[in-house]
Amino acid sequence: MVLTNSQFALLSLALVGIVDSVSYMVVTPSLIFYIEQAHGSNKQYGIILSAFSFASFCAKPVLGIWVDSAGNKFRLPYLTSIVLASLGGFLYFYASAFADNTSTAIGMILAGRILGGFGAANNALGFAYVASVIPSKDQTKMNNLLSMMRIVGMAAGPGFNLLLKDINTTVTIGGRTIVVDSLNSVGLFLVASNIMGFLFIFFLLKEPGKKLHKKHSSMNAAGEVVEEDYTEEETSQWAFIKGICTVEILLPLFTIFVFNSNFQLIETGFAPAAYHALGWGPVQTSAVLGSTSIVIFVNMVIVGILSDRGVRDEIMVMIGSSSWIFGGTMLYFMWVANTEAWKFVLPVVVSICGFPFIAASNRSLFTRRVDAHPALEVRHAFMQALLSMFASVAGFLTPSFVATFVLRESEEVENSQFHRELNPLALYIVIGPILTVLGVIYVSVFKPLEIEVFEDEYNVTGTEEEAGERTSLVPKGRASVAGRSSSKVLTQKVDQFTEANRRMSVQVMGIPQFDHANEDKRRSSVFAQLTISQPEEGVEVAYNPYD
Repeated sequence: MVLTNSQFALLSLALVGIVDSVSYMVVTPSLIFYIEQAHGSNKQYGIILSAFSFASFCAKPVLGIWVDSAGNKFRLPYLTSIVLASLGGFLYFYASAFADNTSTAIGMILAGRILGGFGAANNALGFAYVASVIPSKDQTKMNNLLSMMRIVGMAAGPGFNLLLKDINTTVTIGGRTIVVDSLNSVGLFLVASNIMGFLFIFFLLKEPGKKLHKKHSSMNAAGEVVEEDYTEEETSQWAFIKGICTVEILLPLFTIFVFNSNFQLIETGFAPAAYHALGWGPVQTSAVLGSTSIVIFVNMVIVGILSDRGVRDEIMVMIGSSSWIFGGTMLYFMWVANTEAWKFVLPVVVSICGFPFIAASNRSLFTRRVDAHPALEVRHAFMQALLSMFASVAGFLTPSFVATFVLRESEEVENSQFHRELNPLALYIVIGPILTVLGVIYVSVFKPLEIEVFEDEYNVTGTEEEAGERTSLVPKGRASVAGRSSSKVLTQKVDQFTEANRRMSVQVMGIPQFDHANEDKRRSSVFAQLTISQPEEGVEVAYNPYD
């Protein structure tokens, strides 16, 4: 089997996602012990944890703007972020050379994790790449697949610590002799894994080409569809700001913040609550939290199946939110002192089941809304980064909130009537998803996306599946259905990039190229139009979306 350029590109994104998540999960279990080895404090541990997410938050818009300003070019931003992450891994390792100087050692660990956060910001580029080359009807499936690869990495990550636990050797760097052990060797692992990621991107990821932005389409007196470029006013900074402030854009941003905040409550609160209520230590806690990756993976498979069967993204977001509503309610009422173990585990499992239903579907909804707005569409990579930034905000704000205001002290639990481990503020885990469901219903009813389709000369009615990914909304027509963009009349000039992107994308997704009765007529018309429009260059040129 020979892989196409697009398949190689998507393979590279999946491999980099695995590398990133493995790297993160290798650091997390040992970080506190590495800081203690350098005679650091728990406060410094918290700062270093938050610094990683904050650095990722800051770097994501920079990478997004870089891609947009470079004309939809991904390789250099990707490679630069990986180089920074590699440097961060080396600093993380080299900090052990200054074990006799706590402030220097802690400072180098902090700098290493900050650079690691800059590197981790490139996950937003992966989703932006998918949005650039994959049709909207297939984006949920592809985003879900990329997320699955990261879950695989998260599940495998802690296992790599077993490979590092017996390391005991010495190296000399810069005149300093360093004892390489199970803690500082994590830094060398980060360097090696990032080098692998660099090679994946360098050899496998090909640029998708300059993104062709949509245009206005209208019908003239002769019944012909004509296109006009966006005006400067439509793509101005003010239009951009107003576009972001619309409810249909703010809702996905709010949604990703909500479910990441909910996830952080479990990650932050489970260990101390289970320790007090059940006497569980790190082994039992790790077993439960580690098993959630299996739950997430299984539900991601279910999401992929539902997406293939045409279940709308709005429905899946509401399913996922409902899971958090029920699981969050159970979590608050069932996490009590001296209870049975299953009452701690079941709420976690029910809640976590909602994560896969929201993640990919919410991003696909966001992508379609961005594509429908001129000022946002021309800054697509930045918008994808903005969505990821809200996940990072939840990552560095929620743990402190949970530790300070949600978790109860032991004395408070013992003296309370119901011996609950969490304060009522924990119910934010329920309120957020409820607001998400109401928002999805509101946007679906009052802010629907509509596309106008026409019957062509062969009397073939356009459908959402036939809609061109680079064409625009046609204001007048015979029918209207919800979707991302309009189907161009085949009697008009054919957008070559549109047809190329469509054919490439269905090949990547494993969907037959000609999958309905009228496709042969459509293909014949496309071939004819391409032959007329570019007789000198030949038809094959039109079928490479990476040019």
